[in-house]
Amino acid sequence: MARVSLVVSSYNQPNALALVLEGVLTQTHAIDELLVGDDGSQDDTRELVATFAQRAPFPVRFESQPDHGFRKSRALNNAIRAATGERFLFLDGDCIPPPRWAGFHLAALEAGADFSTAGYVLLDLEQTRSLTPEEIAAGRIDARCDAEQRRRFRGIHRRERLYRWLRRPRKPKIRGGNWAVTRAALFAVNGFDERFDGFGKEDSDVRNRLCNSGFTGVSLWDRAWVFHCSHELDERRNRPEVVRSQPDRSYYASRLSATTCEHGLVQSSR
Repeated sequence: MARVSLVVSSYNQPNALALVLEGVLTQTHAIDELLVGDDGSQDDTRELVATFAQRAPFPVRFESQPDHGFRKSRALNNAIRAATGERFLFLDGDCIPPPRWAGFHLAALEAGADFSTAGYVLLDLEQTRSLTPEEIAAGRIDARCDAEQRRRFRGIHRRERLYRWLRRPRKPKIRGGNWAVTRAALFAVNGFDERFDGFGKEDSDVRNRLCNSGFTGVSLWDRAWVFHCSHELDERRNRPEVVRSQPDRSYYASRLSATTCEHGLVQSSR
């Protein structure tokens, strides 16, 4: 069985991250290691992860860096370099996985996909505050994805399958806080482009480079959703100086045909 590394991105959101980690513990498919790619959080995040590591049934690593603005791509690359898995799962630190989440993604990779993508159930602040570790630990969170939301996800999934059949180059639709990829594919495209840090679109860029390199992606939007906590749950997450700015679409557009990047896992900018 291929070794599995779960990479969770984080920045000053310990309240949400605590709920995410509870969800990680419920996974029906074994996780071999957890790596938190941290973008310079304050000490309470490090302490939370250290406490979690004492009860986790797998090794936990906290890979952090100084807080010099939004540098998610670099934080993720730091975690990826330290990982040992042949399969990578990615979560954002405010996205709670239901119990079968990892299993859905890993089954797709084992069936031959190079990467898989899925979406979020967006929770407002009231819904997020109503969540308890006990509800998550009991595996009951999936009930919060109602029938209407499930129909919406099935519709997205059908469109994504059609787009792939039509060979649309920038499909399937990706959300950077909920996807999976093989180690071979991720390293072939040199991971995340650290030049995107500060303005987003880093997830779509990775997807584009994977597709341009001939790797196959599949949609799991009909089954592998996660629950996105309201950003208001952690006030420090929303300070004006750290709120994510609009993507630099001109740089993104200039790279639509790229298959790798110069400032990624190898030859990274420092």
